[in-house]
Order: sequence, then C-alpha cells, then structure tokens
Amino acid sequence: MKTLAFFFALVSPLFARLGESLEECKARYGEPYEVLQESSTACFNKAGLTVIIQFDKGRAAGIVFHKKKEAGETAIRNAPLSETELVALLASNSGGATWVEREDLVLVKKIYDTKEESRIAIYDKIQHRLSFFTMAYLNMIEAKKEAEEAKNLNGF
Repeated sequence: MKTLAFFFALVSPLFARLGESLEECKARYGEPYEVLQESSTACFNKAGLTVIIQFDKGRAAGIVFHKKKEAGETAIRNAPLSETELVALLASNSGGATWVEREDLVLVKKIYDTKEESRIAIYDKIQHRLSFFTMAYLNMIEAKKEAEEAKNLNGF
C-alpha cells in the first residue's frame, strides 16, 4: 500500500485536474498545441498522452485523456490506457472524493462517479479515452443541447 501511495505522489503532478485554470494547465503541460477559443478548449501533449481540456468560467470542467498511437500504427483507435494509468488519472481527478464504479450494461464503457455526485469519469473501452466532467458542466451542456434541439424543431 505504501508503494501505491508513493506511486500516486510521483504521478499525480503529471495529470490535469478538474477545476484548474488554463495557466495551471500550462504550468503542468507547457504551451498547448491548439487552443479553440469558440469552445474554450485547450489541447496538450505530454508523457505520451493527449490531453484535451474544456474550460467553463475559466476552470477545467471537462478533461479527455488518450494515449497516442504507437509510431507506424494505422489503427483508428488510440492505444489503451493501462490499469495503472486509469487508477492514477482517477486519483488525480477525484477532488478528494471517492470514485464508485457503476455497472455498465453495454459493456463498452467503465463509468465512475463520486459519492457526492459532483464528478463523473467515463472510460471508453473501444476508443480508449478517459473523460472527466463536473456534473455542473455536464448538466449545462445537456441543457444547451436540449435548447438547440427544441429550437431546431420549432415549427414542425
């Protein structure tokens, strides 16, 4: 157990955390390779991972991690994250809360949420992407989507 705690102490500085500012993310990863102002998104590469961070009110509200494909690999999918990487990323984005794994009825995703229901993490087993969101951000995105759908169907 001490070894695992030591491991997390070493790796957790590598990973972005929900709630960080763009400046904190830049300090962690260096300059982003792409910034999309219209969607408040910054994209980074570090330690073999691509990190895509969505900001809301200046703070990281959504983070997607995926491992870069091996050189010469032509597969559409990303390389899978190891169990060690999954555990480390979950730990660094818990915000001090405890993750609970939900039962996945479709067997293509691992879904975790916090007991406080303030965060959710989804590991896509096909695309090998681990996504973190605050529930407030996810709810806001869903409300925008529903409003857009209603607007598009106006007059039908």
